[in-house]
Amino acid sequence: MPTKDKEKRRLQNKRFRDTHPETKNVRTRNETPTMRKRWNLKTRYNLTPDDVAAMLAEQDNKCAICSSPLLHYHIDHDHQSGKVRGILCHRCNLLIAGMEDNGFLVKALAYLETTT
Repeated sequence: MPTKDKEKRRLQNKRFRDTHPETKNVRTRNETPTMRKRWNLKTRYNLTPDDVAAMLAEQDNKCAICSSPLLHYHIDHDHQSGKVRGILCHRCNLLIAGMEDNGFLVKALAYLETTT
């Protein structure tokens, strides 16, 4: 679809939403950030907030890899099986994601070799 058609569709959708507010999804209209977080934990990882609190307590509120204090956390999980492995900081979560992609590691090593 050409870019201008996407823009036209986006504007049409916005006009419709503005003139028909009653059609907005009731679940998202009445949802609080806490409700959204609970829903995401349950649907993505089959966890409850209590499960996450227990995992954080078990890890002493630190990243499972680098042991830095967790201000914000990421649920680490196997993308194939969906099994939750632990709770990580943002940096370690990104590094794990790169390491799971074998092609990325080869490219990263080649880049480091050519630039040093």
